[in-house]
Amino acid sequence: MLIHRQDARAVLGLHNLHYIQQHDMLRELVIHQCDEKPVEERMRIYISIKGNGFPSGGLNKDFNHFKRRFCLLSQVCYPSLLLLFDEDFSSNWHGVRFPKVEVLVLNFETRTYNLPPFIEQMSQLKTLVVTNNGFFPANLNNFQLCSLLNLKRINLERISVSSIFTANLQQPNLRKISLNMCEIGEAFENSAAKMPYMWPKLIEMNIEYCSDLTKVPAEICDLVDLKRLSICYCQELVTLPEELGRLTNLEVLRLHSCTNLVELPKSIVKLIKLKFLDVYDCVAMDNLPLEMDKLCSLQTLCMGSSLGIKLPDSPQKLLKLEDVVCDEETAHLWEYVKEHLKNLRITVMEEHVNLNLLHRS
Repeated sequence: MLIHRQDARAVLGLHNLHYIQQHDMLRELVIHQCDEKPVEERMRIYISIKGNGFPSGGLNKDFNHFKRRFCLLSQVCYPSLLLLFDEDFSSNWHGVRFPKVEVLVLNFETRTYNLPPFIEQMSQLKTLVVTNNGFFPANLNNFQLCSLLNLKRINLERISVSSIFTANLQQPNLRKISLNMCEIGEAFENSAAKMPYMWPKLIEMNIEYCSDLTKVPAEICDLVDLKRLSICYCQELVTLPEELGRLTNLEVLRLHSCTNLVELPKSIVKLIKLKFLDVYDCVAMDNLPLEMDKLCSLQTLCMGSSLGIKLPDSPQKLLKLEDVVCDEETAHLWEYVKEHLKNLRITVMEEHVNLNLLHRS
């Protein structure tokens, strides 16, 4: 279901505050419709393997025959491949190739996971999604993806990121990396200097619900092409590097619900291309930098639900500011600014308590 929001312009960049939940029956229906076609004609292939038994999709009842059959099927041009394994799966994947696959989704539930060796041969792969459904972050083995020159997006959930830096993963064309509920604190502290070398063309980094992140290393600011940096719901985060001003191409900075973040670095005023700034629910932050009015490109500002945050000294100088998303108390502070900024729109965020999100803790 897709719902149009009249305040969509104001909440641009806040998309992950709202969730779409797919019902199990709808997911099963999609899989069933996909399975109705002969395997060789499918645009997507979905395989769930438990232990060393035959796939739940039922490609063949004899698993040994399935492995031979699977090697033949792998030559078919599947654009999308979804594989689900459990921790007991140990079959040999050598000889299996998917040369035309562009999207690969791996789901598992274990503390240690060996990436299938055929990934190295997926020369057309553009998106890799690795999701650990277990409670604790998993270590990835065989994380050697240097041959995947077309890889543009990596999405990791509940993964120990140290395994990535240990592998010295160099992806010259990677554009976006998302780390959700990952273990990243130690990896960033010890290996952050490798980031500009590993991801020289990165334009978007999303970090969410990473509870061990206490500070952002200065080396992130060497990712000079970065346009969107999102660090949200990292409640142990205390400081941002003063070098943040080196990200001169940054357009979106989201720090939503980083409840222990005390202040923004003064160098933020050097981000002359910054269009969107979100410090909503940064309850430990009392003040914005005094020279915030130098953010000449700022169009949207999200702030509020803090203990006593004050407005910039000269907010009326933010001539391109069109949207302020805030709580009711902060909205009153912005009312007088509307006299100077005729196009300014103030949107009051309604607080919703959603107990369905407690599993993210």
